[in-house]
Amino acid sequence: MVPPVFKRHVEYMLKKNRMLWEALRGTDTWLKVYRGDARRLSSLVEDEVRLILFSPPYVTSYEYVDIHKLSIIWLEQTGALRGLKKEFIGSVSAKPRQDKMPGSPTATGIIEELRAKDPRLARAVHAYFLDMERSFREMDRVLLPGGHVAIVIGNTRLRGVEVRNAEAFAEIFTGMGYRVERVVKRPVPGKNLPTQRDPRTGRFTSSNASLKVYPHEYILILGKPP
Repeated sequence: MVPPVFKRHVEYMLKKNRMLWEALRGTDTWLKVYRGDARRLSSLVEDEVRLILFSPPYVTSYEYVDIHKLSIIWLEQTGALRGLKKEFIGSVSAKPRQDKMPGSPTATGIIEELRAKDPRLARAVHAYFLDMERSFREMDRVLLPGGHVAIVIGNTRLRGVEVRNAEAFAEIFTGMGYRVERVVKRPVPGKNLPTQRDPRTGRFTSSNASLKVYPHEYILILGKPP
């Protein structure tokens, strides 16, 4: 027997997919969907993309594999859980694949400050910034000269250390020759996410002794040189 909640959710998804199809039918809109890894955009060739819209994972906020755990169980892939967790960008289980530091003085300073307080968390943040830099370089490879990248990202605090993601990302891109054309700071719109964060670990929580999660987020508009 199919659980009623699952059935309702599937029906809702089918309804929304039909609405999207009807909206696109008869237009000149062309789209193609790829499944892949932002660190390895193997389905795309150089100088193929005009615009990249990107909302990356938030460093160690929560385990993205855990969010999809029910789907993984449904697909009978529970044996792969541990390995999947290590592969996800932003996982607290991640370790840097290289000894080098990211191309951002801000990111390097954050890693060093965390290392004095929590070496394991520092390794995870180190891996996060290296993975993001690797993703950015793949974006640069496929982006046309004169193209643009738009990133939506929020800052956070881990073990009392301010993790300034937006600033670090901007430094990595400017180090690659990009120009920051605009930075928009806005209150986080309503989302179906927890709204509080543990001030010690930075992870989502329902505790009363907590901080507001991402009260603001940033939209970075970056331009690739022609």
